[in-house]
Amino acid sequence: MSADHSAQLLYRLREFLRARPAGLTSDDASILGACIDRYFEGRCSLDEAFGLQLDCGERHPGTSRSTARRDAALRAAGAKLSGGVSCSVSGQLADLLKRYEQTGWIRDQRESVCPAHLTGIEVDLWAALRAWPRVIGERQIRNILDCKEKRWK
Repeated sequence: MSADHSAQLLYRLREFLRARPAGLTSDDASILGACIDRYFEGRCSLDEAFGLQLDCGERHPGTSRSTARRDAALRAAGAKLSGGVSCSVSGQLADLLKRYEQTGWIRDQRESVCPAHLTGIEVDLWAALRAWPRVIGERQIRNILDCKEKRWK
């Protein structure tokens, strides 16, 4: 999408917000409209216009949402492996995630919905990588599964 097209969409969104659409309070519509105006009039970034400047070291809200979806998918996969989330499967789950990332994910990563050919735990592995496309190791999976016993000192 070009910058001109994106700008046109923002203009259209601004006009839509002026009509006070149902399901959005008039205060929320005014705030969002003012942010769009600030973007165009102030010639600032969208982050600045919407007040989304992050402090040093602060995580982007999208990162937190993505890793939460990844973690939920990994917990579901862990439950399938053990019949309930168990720390004993963290190594096996890390191996499966890495193996899927190196094989099936190469083909499946372009899909916006889970491919029909995937079944069982592969569905959860696809969802985990779709949410956060980086393989993580056993140690981080143990943390996600909320394991209390530590293997590393």
